[in-house]
Amino acid sequence: MQKLIFNSLGSNYSWDFAFEALKVGFKPNWKSEQDFKQQIVDKFGGQVFLVYKGRDAIWLALKALGVGPGDQVLTQAFTCHAVEEAITRTGAQPIFVDLASQALNPQLAQLEQGLKKAQRAKIVLIQHTLGVPAQIQKIAQWCGDHNLLLLEDLAQTIGGVDESGQTLGSLADAVVLSFGRDKMVDAVSGGGVVLRSDEAIKSAQTLFNQLGLVSKSILRRDLYYPFLTKVIRATHRIVIGKIILKISRWRGWLRSPVWSPLKNAAQLPSELSRLAAWQWDKLLDQLTHRRQVARVYQHELAEISLLTDDNIERGSNQRFSIRVTDPDSLIVYLKQHKIFVADRWYRSPVDSGQLGYKTSYSLGSCPQAEQLSRQIVNLPTHQGVELADAERIAKLVNEWRKDGHQAN
Repeated sequence: MQKLIFNSLGSNYSWDFAFEALKVGFKPNWKSEQDFKQQIVDKFGGQVFLVYKGRDAIWLALKALGVGPGDQVLTQAFTCHAVEEAITRTGAQPIFVDLASQALNPQLAQLEQGLKKAQRAKIVLIQHTLGVPAQIQKIAQWCGDHNLLLLEDLAQTIGGVDESGQTLGSLADAVVLSFGRDKMVDAVSGGGVVLRSDEAIKSAQTLFNQLGLVSKSILRRDLYYPFLTKVIRATHRIVIGKIILKISRWRGWLRSPVWSPLKNAAQLPSELSRLAAWQWDKLLDQLTHRRQVARVYQHELAEISLLTDDNIERGSNQRFSIRVTDPDSLIVYLKQHKIFVADRWYRSPVDSGQLGYKTSYSLGSCPQAEQLSRQIVNLPTHQGVELADAERIAKLVNEWRKDGHQAN
């Protein structure tokens, strides 16, 4: 019997974690927030502020660094709508920078081109896409040369290192983290900001004190999510899971991770801090596992891989990215073999999935990002994918290619 493997749908969660999420709703631990903040400080230094969403973290970091109306933020295309939303919340304008050829991140040449279009640029936001580290040492030096601040978004790359082996985020003026669904530290929802200058910390503290709280109904939905998705995946083969999935989407219990129930930033509930701390404790094991899975993919799919061996060894391997001419065909083929990878990350330069949010991105401005969004497929590397599973998935991809489908 073929094993079912999903890219997402709670694939980061064990039964222990699912029951822990239910338990903290009845017995919150108020000390957990301080403990978790200390774990982050131990890794990145500075001072930490915990918020409800990754986009809230970006907003708070930008505001604390003095970004506001009239300013421009250089950031890469091939990203999530949440990043653009966070920038526009400050009143600033995002200036999208293209990717380097055959890469998941921009390099200095693309940043130079972006800067020419931005007369009021104040900060550069780099996201280390899908767990692949950008050339952050060169970028940090370039930012210094151009009197630009640097904000590193480690939502997909917590645990990665730069070219010299330093922890990603070490060279930035501020670091943002996400603890949302399918991220490296997955607490269903959550975000963090690491600030290092006294002025930015003081500004962030004032803003943070004004933030609202998450309602009990929203918190309950988050706490039930791990158990609900675990049940869906466990019963998917016998149809019950498919029915539960359909009902959950209809009732709004399962929504796109791009969607947020709040329009403004909020503080992170202590219950979610406890779940994030649980996942943080297992980060090293997860990094090791994902790297091993990525090595298997790389060995079998090097011709169509978007990663280098160095990317795999230094990155978080959030997903394993391949490039093909007909991704929808490959997704259908893998689904026939019980491999569900339809959530491609990303289908457009500024992706909001089926939500169809408006974007200020100008079509044709970042051709490399546009081409990649038409060709990328991301393969799973999470805890539910064993090395034998990775070999089977890679074999299926190669069988699909032999049927006449070509890599780009």
